[in-house]
Amino acid sequence: MMWVIRLLLALVGIAIALSLVLYFVSGDRRYLRMLWAELRVVIVLAVMFGVLALLARVA
Repeated sequence: MMWVIRLLLALVGIAIALSLVLYFVSGDRRYLRMLWAELRVVIVLAVMFGVLALLARVA
């Protein structure tokens, strides 16, 4: 299960980098909106990862 979360975090990290590059190249603000949505996904995944790691230590 942990490898799935790590894989998702890596993919979202790549998507964030691509959004930044596309924004800087084109200047289109929709890439910033997409970046914000991706950052929210990262926050949720980080919380999930933290909870799972905490549960793994307790169990």
